Amino acid sequence: MRSANMLPTLVCGAALLAACSAPGSTAAVSAPTAAGSTSWLPTQQATKAQQLCETALGAQNVVSSCPLTTVGELRAMKQGPGFQPAKGAFPELPDSTAASFCWTGTDGKYDSFGVTDDGQQVWLGGIGGVATVPSGPPVIP
Repeated sequence: MRSANMLPTLVCGAALLAACSAPGSTAAVSAPTAAGSTSWLPTQQATKAQQLCETALGAQNVVSSCPLTTVGELRAMKQGPGFQPAKGAFPELPDSTAASFCWTGTDGKYDSFGVTDDGQQVWLGGIGGVATVPSGPPVIP
């Protein structure tokens, strides 16, 4: 489900970050960087990111999740020459709220979302024509 106030964004497949995990993986992911945030072991971070994605998007829909991040980092994320797809997202939540990047889709067509600890979501962009499942935040150079 796309947020009604979000502009469609085409995400280039070659520019995706690929340092995160698919469901069931125990790969290390980055911890939230907000002051006072909890430090978790890599497997705990991956599990927490997966839980956030499944709560917001449904377990059957999530194809990859992470990194674990914060709402403030979601809002600050830029694509291309300064476009911020989540700039005004989750106005009632503080920047330090736990969040994650999630991907849904199949057959080379995927959508990226930022999700929060309480199950809210914002659509960050889509991608098509890729051979591998994307992970991490969507990136346009």
